[in-house]
Amino acid sequence: MIKQKDLLIEVANGMPQNATIEEIVNEVLLKISALRGFEDFKEGKLISNEEAIREIMSWN
Repeated sequence: MIKQKDLLIEVANGMPQNATIEEIVNEVLLKISALRGFEDFKEGKLISNEEAIREIMSWN
């Protein structure tokens, strides 16, 4: 997995010069979420859409 500092630098460098801190943080969080999802996929830690819907429906 990419190192946190490297991820932050990569995202910041890819943002427009006038990007706000909030925009950069949001982009970093989005990228972290995507990377975690990819890791879960590689490790087979996923559930089907149907299972997710059943679980969400049980919250009521």
